[in-house]
Amino acid sequence: MAWTMVYAVISNLIFPLAGIYITGVLGKEQIGIFMLIMTIVNFSEVIRDAGLTQTYLAEPHMDTKREGAYFGVAILSGLVPATLLCFFSGAFALFFEIAVLIWAGKMVAGVMVINGLG
Repeated sequence: MAWTMVYAVISNLIFPLAGIYITGVLGKEQIGIFMLIMTIVNFSEVIRDAGLTQTYLAEPHMDTKREGAYFGVAILSGLVPATLLCFFSGAFALFFEIAVLIWAGKMVAGVMVINGLG
């Protein structure tokens, strides 16, 4: 119960207050860019997982071959979108007219690869 209370205070009070403070410090333009990048990351996470974890946990006949296949799919599902984002980060930057998306897209692609490996 104590852990639940501490977690609830942190997630429901501290994080929103910190978000308000950070928004005030950074300003609307930087927050807009950040939210665009976070939307890309969140979308890639939804696509990357796509029920793979639940399927892995529910697998009734797990052996090393199937486990390797699950790991391969997990890595591939992180690598493919990351590669696409890396190649098309310039196009995203042109589309949204935000120059920093060129290097930000490459950084986000790196995060997507790490998530896939995780």
